[in-house]
Amino acid sequence: MKGGEAVNGNYTATVALSCMTVCILGILVYENARFDKSTKRWFYITYACIIMSSLSEWTGIALNGAPAWTMGIHCIAKCIDYIFTPITGLCFALQVTEEKERRKHVWMVVVLLFNTLLQILSVFTGWTFFINEENYYCHGPLYFVYTVVYCLAIVDVLIAFRAYSKNFKRQNNLSLFTIILFMCLGIGFQEFAGGDVRTAYLALACCSTLLFIHYNEFLQQRNDDHLLLQKNLIETDALTGMLSRYSYNKVLSDHHDKDTMPRDLTVFSIDINGLKMVNDTRGHAAGDQTICDAAACIAEVFGREGKCYRIGGDEFIALVLADRQQIAELCRALSAAVDKREGLSLSLGFAIAAEHPQLCLEELVNVADRMMYAEKDKFYQNMKMNGYRALSADLCE
Repeated sequence: MKGGEAVNGNYTATVALSCMTVCILGILVYENARFDKSTKRWFYITYACIIMSSLSEWTGIALNGAPAWTMGIHCIAKCIDYIFTPITGLCFALQVTEEKERRKHVWMVVVLLFNTLLQILSVFTGWTFFINEENYYCHGPLYFVYTVVYCLAIVDVLIAFRAYSKNFKRQNNLSLFTIILFMCLGIGFQEFAGGDVRTAYLALACCSTLLFIHYNEFLQQRNDDHLLLQKNLIETDALTGMLSRYSYNKVLSDHHDKDTMPRDLTVFSIDINGLKMVNDTRGHAAGDQTICDAAACIAEVFGREGKCYRIGGDEFIALVLADRQQIAELCRALSAAVDKREGLSLSLGFAIAAEHPQLCLEELVNVADRMMYAEKDKFYQNMKMNGYRALSADLCE
């Protein structure tokens, strides 16, 4: 069979389309802002290996039975094919491996270096392949060594994809392992279905496309998770676990108009008494513990009914849907919770939206603040009274 007869139009078109596919993928990787430079580099290397391997295989088949002067080119083409095909497997593995984890593939690098040396020597010795007198490619006596290397490359890919899949939920794993199955089937058809079936590089090109989509989705999920974490960090007070000043400002913005206010909303303004004295006499660690104790009491009482915010060092706001009777019960519950914490004292004020229909939320907070500060003044006027708690029973009635 002459070279022109060995390479039919269908196979040439398949190789051309495969190479065009990975070239387009390279452009998409270049344009993708989610990929870091290291990830992009491995995608480029993978695509280059696919193109190199597919073109060298095509060249080897095209030169089967060609004139004798092409025998050297034929031999070099098969050498390149046998070197770069398993390297492509390693590149696929490194694509989906975090940079800090890539050292785990050193064993495969050693195997591939050995294979590279073996294939170069085979050009002169015919160990794994040789070109016969009629310029046809033939397997050498050590071809089984190359087969083992090829299988190890596939195993390395499977290990890498298995580790990569741990980043996903089960439904994402299904699509990932389907991609792997597709790649293995494409390679298997070529290796076991006969010499006229050339599907390996078409399968690699298709799998590269699917993997690009899958990896892009992975990065989007990771970015979404990171944004969610950042949002939680911003919206949550680091010391107490309550909602933060950022969250409080957001709810003020949401209710900047009095018409958006629920009529049964009650604002509680709460402040720690004597925190500066605790910081000055017992240290800031004790002061932080006092803040956490206060937050625990407030969350215990108001957290089940509404939302609690730490808006400053020792300042808290609770937003609760409650009527007068419920307010009195909440005040008594807070007083009881504070009494269980030695050395803790709180001042409290509240304002009911239904009693101030002309006010927006921020103005309603100001009303609650004035009541709270009046209670705070009472506390400091009575500081010398041992065991005093700045939660007046009269205030809650």
